[in-house]
Amino acid sequence: MQTINQVLILVLSVIFWNQVQAQREITVTIGYPDHPDYFIYSIPQSDEHARFGGEYYFKVTNTGSEALTNWELFTTWKTLNSTWGVVNKTTINAATGEIKLSGPNWDPTLSIGESFVLNGEWIPSGSVEDWIDFLPRSISMSATGGTVNVIYDTEGTVQGNSYLVQKVKPIDEQRKTFVDKKIVAYFPIFDAQNAWCSLQKYGGNIDQLRVQLYSISSSGELRAGQDLPAGVNPTVNIDFWYDSIVAMGVVDFCVQNNIELIPVVYNYNSDIGDFEQVGVHNMMVNSVTRSNHLQDLENLLVSHPEFSGIDIDYESLQSSDRDNYSSFMEDLAIIVHSHNKILTTAVHTKVGHGTWFGPQAQDIERIGNAVDEILLMTYDLHWATSPTYSNPPPTAGCQSTSDWMNDVACFAISEIDDPSKIQLGMPFYGYRWKEGFENHTLNDPGIGLTNEEALLLMNEHGLTSNDIQRDANGGDPYFNVSLNNINWVCYFQDSVSIHHKLSSLAEYDLKDYIGGVGIWRLGGENDGMWHALTTKIHGNLASISNSECQMDDNTAIIEANIPKEFNVYPNPVNSILYLEIENSVQGIAKVYDIIGTCVLSENIYFSGEKAVLDCTRLPSGAYILHVELGNRIYIEKINKR
Repeated sequence: MQTINQVLILVLSVIFWNQVQAQREITVTIGYPDHPDYFIYSIPQSDEHARFGGEYYFKVTNTGSEALTNWELFTTWKTLNSTWGVVNKTTINAATGEIKLSGPNWDPTLSIGESFVLNGEWIPSGSVEDWIDFLPRSISMSATGGTVNVIYDTEGTVQGNSYLVQKVKPIDEQRKTFVDKKIVAYFPIFDAQNAWCSLQKYGGNIDQLRVQLYSISSSGELRAGQDLPAGVNPTVNIDFWYDSIVAMGVVDFCVQNNIELIPVVYNYNSDIGDFEQVGVHNMMVNSVTRSNHLQDLENLLVSHPEFSGIDIDYESLQSSDRDNYSSFMEDLAIIVHSHNKILTTAVHTKVGHGTWFGPQAQDIERIGNAVDEILLMTYDLHWATSPTYSNPPPTAGCQSTSDWMNDVACFAISEIDDPSKIQLGMPFYGYRWKEGFENHTLNDPGIGLTNEEALLLMNEHGLTSNDIQRDANGGDPYFNVSLNNINWVCYFQDSVSIHHKLSSLAEYDLKDYIGGVGIWRLGGENDGMWHALTTKIHGNLASISNSECQMDDNTAIIEANIPKEFNVYPNPVNSILYLEIENSVQGIAKVYDIIGTCVLSENIYFSGEKAVLDCTRLPSGAYILHVELGNRIYIEKINKR
């Protein structure tokens, strides 16, 4: 009988305690700022945090059954402004941003059902602020009688001052994962030769390789990737590019070095020079096509046991396809996981609902919780066709900033249950833009620029380190150069810029939450960039192979199979190198050795769209071919047998 009484007392105590706890409760609603009306295309160089803008929202409601007297709410919140007049504020630690909020002087009690709201615009007139400064963290509350239970309202949207803002979860320190960081690298088919050399040299640092092998047709069918040679049927020869990297040696290299090999399925359409919405939309809204597409993706995993999983890179989708895309990814995840494989994806950057249709179509919470790895494309802060106006400044600028990377990552952390799935996108590239030009389009975009290409340009035009300036926000080096009477602003990456960007990992202990980084892309980088990356990620210098890059005829074949405006073959070359271009034009071709010395220079004329360059006298080895044709410049790595 005594045991029964003890159990009864214990049960009653638990019930009473739960009732007491339920009586003392607040509900916190947090809204993140991200809205098209506040979208900023380019940020003043003095304060380049992000391309975002909007309104922050923070509401506390007494949802318990007991009035909270002499309440105090503790949180970390760095930036304060006039909206804080609603409550009293005491700064506990100015360095960390830890503060204490308490009731107004005239009413220290938060009555049942009573609430207060802190709400304002992220972008005050005339300046740009970092939205993350308005993000409360580590929230706890007390009142007379002890602690108060804190719960969060996270579903849907809430009306701010001017428009709806998306509700999100706060960042909880208990969700830190402390996992070993994965380094993912993208292998671009369009620059396979350089990428293959980079993989051989830096592969010891790479955990996962993603290769763009497949795409989706306008009718929603799985097909081989873009830029196929004439006469190749993309659905019949669906493994065309896969077979090419097998012949090159990429697949064997991954197997031998325990690198996860992930095929990327993407919706870029080279015919229009942009990502295509139609094919993905048609696939998702037609039940038969959708089912077939899922089956085709499953067949890839079954027929290629060397694939560790599959990556979906469907970008710039219609905002109305948000639910369709989430459901598609959730269904695909079930299929992929049934084969004990992983599902990865890349998503647009945002800190809320999204400022344009691409990110609006991607529900970070649903997608992030479905997949195993989600790469945030925290690059292209300035992109090939960045729109420009008289104020802010023109297109040219850095590829990312540490603040921007941190902001985007913190939003994803607040949305995804397991933040270790998150990977930060790292730019290993830059652009050169026409200086002061405000009309870059898909037909006249900025041109991608690797570290190797940038240094070659500097060497040819007699520029030195004294001619390099450095972006204060992203750390990117840049210089100006004139090519055929056109002035260009050239941004690229180096060890300093990579180190600068990854300082974002220290902000808000970001490194303790996320699972790794993803590099776009292999090819044209240098040792210093890898050292900076691995030092920040793993705390040690990069592993770098000193063996010579292995090329063979298969490497030349895959390059020659990619239709381009400018083609070079055969590569490797024995004597005569053929250069092809779409139209007849004259220019100059120069060949540089590995230390940057010009060893061959000839005027060339593309008669019948073809020119020849006699390389007979060049010693065997690796060289850089530099061809100037009018206002365009082409750079190719060549090998002499």
